[in-house]
Order: sequence, then C-alpha cells, then structure tokens
Amino acid sequence: MRHATNLLLTALLLLAISVAATAEPMTYDGAYDIGELLDEAKFTYDFENEDAVFLVYEEKSRLLPDNRRVYTYHHVVYITTEEGIELYGDLRVPFDSERQTLTSHSHRTWMDEQWWPSDPPGFVETLPYEVDHAYDYANLRETMMLHEGIELPCILESAYTIEDKEPYRKGMDGVFIVPQDDPAVVVNFEIGMPDGRVPAYNQSEGLNPPQELKDAESGLNLYTWTARLVDGLARPITDDPASYAPAITWSTYASWDDFGMVIREAFDEHRVLSDDMKDSLQAVTRTCPTLEARAMRVLELVERHNTYVDYYDRFLWANARNADRIWNTGYGHRVDRAILAAALFEEAGLIVWPAYLGLGYGSVDDGAATTGRMDGFGVWVSGGDTEVEAYYDPVTNTLANGFATIFARSVWAPGHRNSPDVYWTGKGDPSDFDLRMRLDYCAKENRWHGRGYFAGDGAFCPYHKMEGVHRDGSKHLEKIVGGALSGAELTRWNPTVFDRFHVQTGISMQADAGERDAHDRIRLEVGEPRYGLLDMLPDDVHLYQEVRQSPVMLAGQLQQSVAVNVNAGSLERVHVPEPVKISNDAGTFDLVVKEMGDRIVVKRSIHLLKAEYSASEWPALRALLLAEQDARYRTLYFK
Repeated sequence: MRHATNLLLTALLLLAISVAATAEPMTYDGAYDIGELLDEAKFTYDFENEDAVFLVYEEKSRLLPDNRRVYTYHHVVYITTEEGIELYGDLRVPFDSERQTLTSHSHRTWMDEQWWPSDPPGFVETLPYEVDHAYDYANLRETMMLHEGIELPCILESAYTIEDKEPYRKGMDGVFIVPQDDPAVVVNFEIGMPDGRVPAYNQSEGLNPPQELKDAESGLNLYTWTARLVDGLARPITDDPASYAPAITWSTYASWDDFGMVIREAFDEHRVLSDDMKDSLQAVTRTCPTLEARAMRVLELVERHNTYVDYYDRFLWANARNADRIWNTGYGHRVDRAILAAALFEEAGLIVWPAYLGLGYGSVDDGAATTGRMDGFGVWVSGGDTEVEAYYDPVTNTLANGFATIFARSVWAPGHRNSPDVYWTGKGDPSDFDLRMRLDYCAKENRWHGRGYFAGDGAFCPYHKMEGVHRDGSKHLEKIVGGALSGAELTRWNPTVFDRFHVQTGISMQADAGERDAHDRIRLEVGEPRYGLLDMLPDDVHLYQEVRQSPVMLAGQLQQSVAVNVNAGSLERVHVPEPVKISNDAGTFDLVVKEMGDRIVVKRSIHLLKAEYSASEWPALRALLLAEQDARYRTLYFK
C-alpha cells in the first residue's frame, strides 16, 4: 500500500512539474501573461511576413524629488527569423558609469517550454570604440547584454534600469514614438513626477490620454500611455517620424524659456579660453581683412587641433568641458566642439548663440520644451551687421553663412529665441533652380564651348557655399555645371545677383566631347546638375521602391529647369529626344524640344507642387522623378 501511495505521489509530482513547465510564462514583474499576448499576436499579425513582433514594449522615465532620473526599459519580443535575432538577440546599453548605475531585471529566452536565463554570464561591459582614445569620456560605457543559445522561434525578454547616482540634471525631456520598428501588441510609456511638478506633454491625435495615478512605493505621480496592436513604424523611416507617426512629446521644463536658460547658462559657463589660446587666435587672425575671414580661420584651427568624437547626444551636456580643456586634449564630442568653436568665434569678434535646427522641415514646437525633434547642438554666429549670419555645425566643422541651411526648418536659439520657429519659407513661392547652356561644337578640338546662365533661390540658393574671401565660388558652380555636362570646366562666372536669398550669374564653360561610340557617334547627355532637385531629396527617398508607407517631406515647392541650346557644327543630328509632358497630382515634368535653324534646343523642367506627399501620392511623385533621371529624355547623338 505504501509502495502504491509512493508511486501515486511520484506520478502527481511529475504531472505538476510537467504542467508548470508547459504553462505559458509571465513577464518578469508578473504584469502580463505572455501566452495570452502571443495568442493575440498570432491572431493579428502574419508571422510569415514579420521578423519579430513585440508582445510588450515599454519605457518609463521617472524624476525623483531630488532630481535624479530613473529610466526603465522592458521588452518581450517573439522572434521568427534570423533577421529578428540580429535585431534583438543582443542589446547594446550605453550609460554613464560615473553618474549612473545599470541594473538588469531580466534577460532570458523562452525556448523548449522553459526560461533560459542569460544574465550575468551574457553581460559584457565595454569602453565604446567611439571614445577609446578620449580619456575624459572614459566614464561612458556600454554593456552588451547577450541572449545565449537562441533557436527559432523563441521569445526574448529584456528589462533593465538606469538610475542616476547623484542629482546632476535640471530636468528631462524627449519624444516617444509609439510605433516601434516592428509590430507590438502592447506599448506603454510612463512619466513619473514628484508632488508639485507636472510634466508638459503633447500627444498625437488618436492616442488615449494618460492614466494618472499615485505610485505607493515611490510616492511619484505616474502618467502612463498605453496603446494596443500597434503596427510597425512606417517605412522608410524619415528624419522626423514624430511629424506624422503617433507620438508623445514631453518635458519636465515648464516652458521653452526655462529650458533655454538651462542650456544658455551651461553654454556660457564652459566658453572659457586661456590666455595662451587667445594669443594663438590673435596671431592667426591679426591680418584677416573681414570678420568672415576670421571665422574661416577659426574653422581651420578647430579642424587642425580637434578630432570629432561621435557619440549619443543624451550624454553630451553632462560631459561638457571648458573650451581650454577641449583645446588641450585635442578631441571633442558635438557639444564640446561647439563650445570650443563658439569661444574662438567670440574671441575673434563675432557674436555667438547656442542653436538647434529641426530634424526635418516645418514646425517642431508641439507645446512641450524638448530637443527630441531637433538635430544636435550647434552655434549661430553673427557679426558685422549682416556680413556673417551663419550656422556652425560642429560635426562637419562647417559654417553656413546663408539661409538655405535653415530654409523651411525650425530654428531655436536657447536664451535668445523663446521657442523654435520657422523663419524663412519663401512665403509659399517654389524654390527655383535654373541652368541654361548654349553650346557649340569645335571639331578641331573635339570639345564643346559654351556660355550660359545659372540661378538658384530659396532652398537652392548656393550663397553659403560660394561667398567669402577664402572660398572660390567658381568651384561650386563648376560642380553644378559638371553634373549637367560631364567633365565641364568653368572658364568664367559673372554674378548679377549674389545674396543669401538669391544667386544669379552668367557662366562660360568648355568640355571634352568624348570618344565616338561603336556607331561613330558623339553622345551629348544633359545630366543632372549637382545640388539640384534630385540632390535636394531626403535620404529616405529611393526611386527603386515602387511602394512606401511613410510620407515624403520636402523643403517646400521645388522646381528645376535645365536647358541646352546646341549647335553641332558639321555634325549631323542622329537622335534627339521626343517631347514629353507628364502632369499628375504631384506636379509636372515637361521636356520641350525645338529646332531653331542650325541649333537644337532641349529644355527639361520638373515642378513639385507640395511640401509633403502622402504614401498614396508616392507613385505620382515617383513617376515625375523617374522621368527627370531617365536617360531617354536627356541624351542626344551626333555623327
């Protein structure tokens, strides 16, 4: 009897173990039943066409009463392909080891009906290669969290917290894009604030308002947004997805003024030059005839004495240094480089302001004071009435003394401008690019000789790339002409209008006609001019894509005209393009061909009517752009 009882107990124990092993898992904090979420994901999404699906994705940013930040990240992701493993199998978690602690809550894999933990053996703390030569930034670390022994399909869970050790920040801000790179069943975003402080936020239309509650453990007031069954972020991803994707912009700063003063004070505090640096600057700028020339000397000094360190913007202000230290060490991240250049510009007699530009075009002011929709830190430089009005980019160490750089983009000067605003859009007129060439063939030299005209305004205005005593404007024009006429050399240019809004100039050029082809023909291709409309397109525009999900964002209406008036001399015309006109909701493409005695005129024009094209309008826009680059509409043959 006792033996039978033992057998029964053993069987029941084995059954219990089996049931426990095959029971659907819960998240590490017990908040979600992963099995239920997986069933919902399988019902909603086509796993055969997805690399991965988030079952849970959440981020929490909490500001403690002493101004320390606690950030928690958590995801549970179902992986179906090797590409999914590449994306989520390993996490690279950057943090500031001097000011922050990193704590892992969960890093495990659900496979074969059980959890396989990866921590801590799967964790490796490293010094990022971007800062391995920069001793002052050695506190910036990255922990690689590796999932071990992954087999498909599987579920990966990762959760960690980064907490400030001591108060060092004045506040926090950001932009949370609700759609993630892959579809998600549950997306949560939380802001935690102490009593007496309320976050400023703006949420996209269609999102549910945050749930507000008091957290008993921390005493913080929590604001939590939850979205369910969220499709992945529209592809291709643009510079500023918050301009169209569901998003939450948020800030603990009460206003742009408050946030701006924090940045301005830090900018002023670090802009300190030693006497030796001042003497060095004076020595190289003493003979400069203009303020603009002095500014160019500053660029030369920064280029010669400072190596750029490319790292995440969120760590840069906490690791900002004084200008003399930046100079002496010979390296600097974006903020440090901007501080160094600004100090030098100021010592050279110019006025400097901290500056941010919008990531994309149009307004970025959603009501919450955040730089989340702006490019990294830069400097606005002014001097000599209007001699210098320029944006300094510390990444490229360039000074754009013109307005094309800020055309249709938001500009924010913390401590000077109350909030970001778009200051120049051309008042609705299209930006115009106009290139005309009158070419004559010289049989003796086998060359084309010509003269013509170029004009660019608005977003196409090249003033900032041509002005200044240290620049050769002809080189820039030669690149423009050389794109349209391969190998062209500019022999003369004579500007009639030359300012920040508009450049208009006469030009003369010559180009080798090239070797004859197998049919004894000379080929003349009127190509795409450099810095023209196709170069103006965002990097996310790929003409090989027949379909896209995200909108196309442009600087405004754009129009371009490239015309060639050809006298081939003794050569016979073998082929000229046929006239073409395409007109659709996106705009127009027009190829005009005219014979004028011994000359042939071919004019190619494209006009894009809108600043923003929806995904459904992409085929019409693409048709115009494909026509613009089609060799059939730009090639002539002579014999």
